[in-house]
Amino acid sequence: MAQVETNVDVLIVGAGLSGIGAAAHLNMQCPNKSYAIIEQRADMGGTWDLFRYPGIRSDSDMHTLGYRFKPWLHEKTIADGPAIHEYIHETALEFGINPHIHFGHRVMTANWSSSDACW
Repeated sequence: MAQVETNVDVLIVGAGLSGIGAAAHLNMQCPNKSYAIIEQRADMGGTWDLFRYPGIRSDSDMHTLGYRFKPWLHEKTIADGPAIHEYIHETALEFGINPHIHFGHRVMTANWSSSDACW
């Protein structure tokens, strides 16, 4: 994996449900902050991209698991994996998150600099 050196205000590790949600919140609440998402896989979605076996579904209702800022509107509240995967993709597209994702990368180390007050 190639090393990416970028200075950003916020680094999000993982482009799953939580990572995409964090990026959307940054876009809405901190529009002047720069951010990047590091995702080691080739696609976003986390669990919902990794596990694709027949019948995979959430064990929580999507009104609870989904984003408050993007309500779950599908008929099934206990959603299957492909529907959740699509929901994550829709959210990333809707909030302009895709250009911030670095696929095929992972965080190997993180070092804090007290003198610079940054990682």
